[in-house]
Amino acid sequence: MAVKMLTHPTEPLAYVNCIDGGLLPATGGAAYDTHLRHVSQCGRNLSHTMKALVARINEPGENDPGKLDLDRHTVLLTTEFGRTPYAIGDGLNHWAEGYIVVA
Repeated sequence: MAVKMLTHPTEPLAYVNCIDGGLLPATGGAAYDTHLRHVSQCGRNLSHTMKALVARINEPGENDPGKLDLDRHTVLLTTEFGRTPYAIGDGLNHWAEGYIVVA
């Protein structure tokens, strides 16, 4: 839906926020809200998200107007908070000191 709104032929939106619910709930109840088994659970959901995103981006020379054009569109991946870069018991905890943003 987000790609359709960004690539609409006559009235494309400038910004779209997409919240990924993941394939399967994680231990915290949502796709990425984990404390235990963070890497394996989030890895499963993130891998699916990235495959779905890549399928919606034009490859070089493809020029499909229904796909994202990285010369015109910016994809920003972020989270609402970071995770500790070290284990706390059997998992990771919230970490406000830093988090990852990919553009």
